[in-house]
Amino acid sequence: MRKPRLPAERVAALLAYDPITGVLTWRYREDVAKQINTRFAGRTAGTRKRGEIQVCIQHNGKQRLYRGHHLAWAIMTGSWPAQDVDHRDANPWNNAWSNLRLASPSDNRCNIPRVRGASGLRGVFFVKGCVRPYLAKIARHGKQIVIGRFSNPQDAARAYDRAALKHHGEFAVTNEQLGLLEAVDA
Repeated sequence: MRKPRLPAERVAALLAYDPITGVLTWRYREDVAKQINTRFAGRTAGTRKRGEIQVCIQHNGKQRLYRGHHLAWAIMTGSWPAQDVDHRDANPWNNAWSNLRLASPSDNRCNIPRVRGASGLRGVFFVKGCVRPYLAKIARHGKQIVIGRFSNPQDAARAYDRAALKHHGEFAVTNEQLGLLEAVDA
């Protein structure tokens, strides 16, 4: 069972959010001791932890970590996100409003710019001993889709890119976007 969340209105009362920079800052509060305001009011909220910005907030007598991009969403919309919140540029430190969008868990995994495998290309794997040794595959909703086998890594990468645009849509990250095809073509 999910722990009860801090009401979105309370988040807006505790934190100010700059939608241009994505920075959360603590607000001045009348309901706390002067020392608390002296120490926190106007200062940046949160720390970089586990690959994202997290803010520790006390609610109902318990401290809880909240993800910075979820807090930004709650402040801007007045409610907690119904789905995951994705960073368009895949930078978890960039919580600017223009960089945030709702995403399913599968969509959120699509735009990770990581490249796996010895080929150095996204979605391309080298299979030793095959006539066409470059295998292109893509994952969607937890399922692997084999795109095909190719004689060279460039063709496999281009096939992956087409499949990524088809299956991942606006969440697609391609070899071309990452500048990986130029490195292989050179």
